[in-house]
Amino acid sequence: EQQHSTTALCFAFHHASSIERDMVRFKNRYILAEMIWSDEKEHPSVTSYVLLGALKESLTRNLGVLGLATVIQSLQVKYINLSTNMVMLRTPRSFCRQTQAALTLMTILDGTPMSFRIIHVGGSILSTEKAVLQYDKSIVDALVGELRSAADSDDE
Repeated sequence: EQQHSTTALCFAFHHASSIERDMVRFKNRYILAEMIWSDEKEHPSVTSYVLLGALKESLTRNLGVLGLATVIQSLQVKYINLSTNMVMLRTPRSFCRQTQAALTLMTILDGTPMSFRIIHVGGSILSTEKAVLQYDKSIVDALVGELRSAADSDDE
């Protein structure tokens, strides 16, 4: 009878630990940011690897090694577009503000003075992709409005 209860206890423990394992998931935030270059040129040498390295350096410099250690588990560059200067990062939800701070405190990337402007912070990659599309649409609408006003002033 003792062996039977031990087996049942082992089964219950194994079953409970598998339930806990399935229920735990990493909660992330997705940060959409615009790279603003001081020289207003394209920088084809900036890759996700270069950006991630610079962000890790900024985290270490501004928040210390512990700041880097808390974020590094899930820090990832999900999207980078050098023609629109847009970047999407994944970071742990509980340390999203620290990542935003380190990002905005970066002043040089690839040897060129620059800054970041946070456009959107979302809980899913889908909501952040929608924010990219909405932001791009607003830029196109603004450019079309400028062209129309310039054309109207030329007609007069």
